Amino acid sequence: MTLKTLENALDVLSYFTAETPEWGLRDLARKMEMNHTVLHRILKTYEEKGYLIQNDSTKTMSWV
Repeated sequence: MTLKTLENALDVLSYFTAETPEWGLRDLARKMEMNHTVLHRILKTYEEKGYLIQNDSTKTMSWV
């Protein structure tokens, strides 16, 4: 049995690759077919924990 919330959060990380190291919230939400509000919470959590950073000028997220 999997925990869906955790599974979704881990899936987010799999989209940050060498080919696409940076994502905008709406683009990633569309690609993942995920509600952008839920995705925003996941991304902010990763940012607070130091896994991702937000580019202040483009508002995109990328690996640290």
